[in-house]
Order: sequence, then structure tokens, then C-alpha cells
Amino acid sequence: MKDYLWYNRFSSVDGSPRRGEPSIAEIEILANDNANGVLQLSTDSVVVSEDYVGPVINVTRTAGAFGTVTVKFQTIPGSALANVDYSVTSTDVILYGGETSKQLPIEIINDRIPERNETFLVRLLDQITGGAILGTPQEAEIMIESSDDPNGNFGFGTSSQTVTEPSDGQERQLTINLVRNSGVLGVVAVQWEARLNGM
Repeated sequence: MKDYLWYNRFSSVDGSPRRGEPSIAEIEILANDNANGVLQLSTDSVVVSEDYVGPVINVTRTAGAFGTVTVKFQTIPGSALANVDYSVTSTDVILYGGETSKQLPIEIINDRIPERNETFLVRLLDQITGGAILGTPQEAEIMIESSDDPNGNFGFGTSSQTVTEPSDGQERQLTINLVRNSGVLGVVAVQWEARLNGM
């Protein structure tokens, strides 16, 4: 709870000893039980898609919620890079009196570049104003899921092809191109089959 003050006043009654001075005393109960709050991340692991729009992760405030508190945070690039895969509009999070949760100002950047899973870290710093303290977790891993077909998507180069059956009974080689679109990461295998008249 927050600090509380109260006053005691002493007064004389009939037949009592004479009252001395001072007759008024101030008693203060100091703030206790983390009245301004304990701040931590809402989870230690988050998985989002690249096209996700919304809160990525929050700061939560437990125990008390008196007063305005501010906490700083940082992001630590991994395979995901700042201003390439995600952006941060501020490194401060402000919770006003009574607020118990606030999203971190982090946004995922949606591009058209084929990418595999990418990660970065979010860490709360012990730079707090307003009397709150840090709880746990203080660090979280954010994973941006693979996007834009990083290993490619496949199709034939043409939807139809006409050939003439050889009259001499000899085999004739037919070439059909397989096209790999989007990403070209990794080694892939594609199964195929031939059908006569669609059967």
C-alpha cells in the first residue's frame, strides 16, 4: 500500500494528570507490499507471423498499481534485425496509476522477401521511475515465422504442351520445365507422375 498518515491528539479529562506538550503526534506508515508495482514481461516466448498486426508482448504490473511508473527496455537482434524485420518506436513504457498492462511499442515489418524463422530478444532494463521494481521474466524471445515461401513453390512452366507421336515406334524425349518461384533456400525434392488422358 502507499504511505498513510494519521494524527493522534491528547486532551485532558476531569481528574486526569495535567496534559503536557506536544499533545499531537504524527504517525506515518511507509509504503509496503510494492505499492507502485512489480514490472515484468507478460511471457518469455512469443511466436508471430510476419503479417501479424497488434501487440507483440506486454509489460504487466502486479502487486500495487499506485502512481505513474516508467520502465525502459531494449531489443537484441538475432536472425531478425531491427528496422528490417521489426521496428521499435520508443524504448520507454509508461503505466499510469491503475494500469496493470501496457504493450511494448514493437511492430513486425511485413515484406515480400522469402525468409525462414527469425528471432530477436526483448529485455527489460533496471531503469525504472515511480517506485516500481522488476519482476520476472525480464527477457523474452520473439520468433517471426517463416514467410513468403522461403523454400519455394513449384509449378510447371506451361500448362499444356503438344508433341507428335513418332511413326517409327522410337521413343521421343519430352522436356517439361519445373519452375521454382519465391524463395530458393535449401535443397528440395518434388514428386511428380505422368497420366495418359488424365487417368
